[in-house]
Amino acid sequence: MTDDRAVRLDHVEIHIDDPSSYCVFLEKLFRGGGSRRLDDQGTRLFVAPGGERFEIKRREPGVAPVRSGVCMPCLRTPDPRALIHGLGLSVDVEGRSPEGDVLFFTDPQGVQWHVKSRGADLDPSPKG
Repeated sequence: MTDDRAVRLDHVEIHIDDPSSYCVFLEKLFRGGGSRRLDDQGTRLFVAPGGERFEIKRREPGVAPVRSGVCMPCLRTPDPRALIHGLGLSVDVEGRSPEGDVLFFTDPQGVQWHVKSRGADLDPSPKG
């Protein structure tokens, strides 16, 4: 049962140099999905197989990827290292969190991501 009053995340907005090629990258990253053009400026909407939506916009020239606000997308997968290497990328930094190892990488557009091993999903429900 869903709560019609619940607030849900609609999409994550990403500003990069080339929206079309970034959608190709996201399709490889999420092992599927698709995109469509939204406007004459080249903005695209990418929808991953799990339903996550990303609005990809062209970044203004000379503007670096943002490192404040909503940033550093986090992924979970059984083998984070294989995912990163399978994309032809390398691990920038290895770290630890309460849930286990965390691997950080930078995508071809300079956006930094981190990946955790798929483990027990975090339960957001309040505890008694």
